[in-house]
Amino acid sequence: MQGFSLVKRSTTRNMSLIKQFFCVYKHLPKSQRIQLGGLCILMLLVSLAEVVSLGAVIPFLGILMSPEKVYGHTFAQPFLRLFSIDSPRSLILPLTLTFVVAALIAGVLRILLIRIQATLSATIGSGFSVKVYERTLHEPYENQVARNSSEVLADVRKAQELVVNLIQPLLIIVSALH
Repeated sequence: MQGFSLVKRSTTRNMSLIKQFFCVYKHLPKSQRIQLGGLCILMLLVSLAEVVSLGAVIPFLGILMSPEKVYGHTFAQPFLRLFSIDSPRSLILPLTLTFVVAALIAGVLRILLIRIQATLSATIGSGFSVKVYERTLHEPYENQVARNSSEVLADVRKAQELVVNLIQPLLIIVSALH
């Protein structure tokens, strides 16, 4: 075995990040593919939570500046009756709490997303490092003796670089685009 490589080095220079990812994706176990799918769903939820929290800023500022206008608006009347709000001043506290909760949920989901991204990319890199060692250990003894140990370490380093240079940046880019 002449070194472990998922994609030949000469072809990786000419491939886009997405194509490189799909070459790596083919080598992932089913459980990690499912985890990547779940991560995409979490990215969408985080995006939705951030849109809600950012969308709540203008109504929140409107209520702080002139609760009377919001209280008199026809769109607000069903909500005012539902929550038994009887004065413009009593709008401020519930809507402030709603805004704070929305911002906190968005922040917690973003932190959770970052942690899961880091954990999953480290798990993928670890899996590829294990594959390198397994292939080395299953080689005939003659090949192991003839092979320099630094080659094995270099192959493990390539698996780590895969995480640092491909998987983590791609996950960060995809989550930023949502």
